[in-house]
Amino acid sequence: MAREKTYTQKVVTAVSVVLAVGVIVYLVANTFNFFLLMSGGILFAVMVRAGPNWISRQTRLNEGLSLTITLVLMFGFPAATIRFVAPTVTSQIEELRETIPASIKNLRDQLSEYDLGQRVIDELQNDHRPYAPPTGFEVNPARPANRQGLHFLLRVHGGHTLRPALAGSLLFRNYVPVFTYLRANFPIGMSQKIIGKLEILADAAKYDVSCSSSGSKRPNAQKGLGNTNGMGICHTYTENGRCVSLLKVLLTNHCIFDCAYCVSRRSNDVKRAAFTVDEVVNLTMHFYRRNYIEGLFLSSGIFRDSDYTMERLVRIAKKLRTEHNFNGYIHLKSIPGASDELMREAGLYADRLSVNVELPTELSLKKLAPEKNMAQIIKPMAYIRKAIEENRNELQVFRKAPQFVPAGQSTQMIIGASPENDMEIMQRADGLYKDFRLKRVYYSAYVPVLEDNRLPGLRTLPPVGRENRLYQTDWLLRFYGFSVNEILNDGHPHLDTDIDPKLSYALRNLHLFPVDINAADYDMILRIPGLGVKSAKKIVAGRKFGRLTLEHLRQFGVALNRARFFLVCAGWNGHRRDWNPHQIRQQILAGSTGRGGTQQLSLF
Repeated sequence: MAREKTYTQKVVTAVSVVLAVGVIVYLVANTFNFFLLMSGGILFAVMVRAGPNWISRQTRLNEGLSLTITLVLMFGFPAATIRFVAPTVTSQIEELRETIPASIKNLRDQLSEYDLGQRVIDELQNDHRPYAPPTGFEVNPARPANRQGLHFLLRVHGGHTLRPALAGSLLFRNYVPVFTYLRANFPIGMSQKIIGKLEILADAAKYDVSCSSSGSKRPNAQKGLGNTNGMGICHTYTENGRCVSLLKVLLTNHCIFDCAYCVSRRSNDVKRAAFTVDEVVNLTMHFYRRNYIEGLFLSSGIFRDSDYTMERLVRIAKKLRTEHNFNGYIHLKSIPGASDELMREAGLYADRLSVNVELPTELSLKKLAPEKNMAQIIKPMAYIRKAIEENRNELQVFRKAPQFVPAGQSTQMIIGASPENDMEIMQRADGLYKDFRLKRVYYSAYVPVLEDNRLPGLRTLPPVGRENRLYQTDWLLRFYGFSVNEILNDGHPHLDTDIDPKLSYALRNLHLFPVDINAADYDMILRIPGLGVKSAKKIVAGRKFGRLTLEHLRQFGVALNRARFFLVCAGWNGHRRDWNPHQIRQQILAGSTGRGGTQQLSLF
């Protein structure tokens, strides 16, 4: 019995010792910051007390003056050092950042000359360890401060076996997350080199107008950054008037082609620049965190070849999605001639892809861009349409299948650089909509930037009014049930820049008007000038409760200045006094706030 009691005592003693050690370790770990702060305070007090005493003994100054001298030396000297030394250190760091990549590249080139060196390079390239975001660390307030560093290191290594460096890093567990967090939220300003590139490549990107609200839906998940909800993100105005913004930039303005209409053409003497993949990613995240942008529109000149350029665009989108968990809008400009594999991968990361047809006809393309051909442009558009349809069928079977370009594809045509009339342009656009199920065709008024006998002169104003009328015609085709031949034909191949295309159609077809809004069907109501889709729907819904009057139409937002000549309603029988189309046109223009509509506006 005594022996059993002795054994029990030993067990209890051992358990007590283990618990005591655990409690001590826990208290030390959770009070480390307190002891560190207390030690720093004691050290500061000793320095503040010892300094004035020494100065007072040596100079016989009073204690107050000695304390002042001590404090000035303690705080003034470090501040002065930072003030005068920091710029030099910063410039040296910037130089080091620029020279290290070149040194690494030289080292790789030297290693690749030997079989063993090439094997080492291949092994490094095949190392697919989980990525650790270099620009941010989200501090979790629920986790004790002294465990933040360990959590950060575990995230860096992705939960793999801890490396020997972890032991040394744990000594600074209170400083690693703080430094990383400050770096994410208060980053050092962009270098002049990056700013210079941004000025060049953002300016070159302004000529590409093929970006707009898209209808993409990419919800935010897993505490990611940004979201695309209900409409795409771009630098434009949406249907409801909301202005949204995006980083619109070229990857590079170097280009192997010599298209006559392009400011980045090979033979043009302009400043050239190129971003790296990481620079575009960091710029996007940098601007997004500051609420400057809501997404990215990325295009590029073609350098080396199509696949080489497209692969870099895809890498940027992939990094943003997979490494930075970015859920904002991404619009990539597809490179004609790129492989189907790259187009497929691009569609998995981008909300929208676009391939520019450049010019309305192949004849103009051969004349102004002889190194390009329409077949090369049409191929990726056909692939995207096919992949979208396959993805739609796949999503019906597998709800969680990855989406392929949820905002669809678009294209752009340059207007005014070639001699096509408006009928040819809209016939081309209508064919693109039908053949490739495009979301949008964009019309870009040509801006003279180069002297070339194949192009309009440098003093020619961009045809902005014509561009606007083409957009209105495009809208009529897509949402109002019009066909191209109803608006434009051999007798009227050009749009009227003074009046909108629907009004022009009505004036040429007065035998169809006036329309009784209390009896006509929805499609015919849509053809009345001054009525939009929303107004037409309100009319159809409102007339169920009684006959509508002009006052009702005014409340619906109908532009009665135009509409009153082409409709009949309660209390209004469409008094036109037997006016001919020219007289009606003059009456409408006289009462319009945009009288004449011929003022040339600035494009940029």
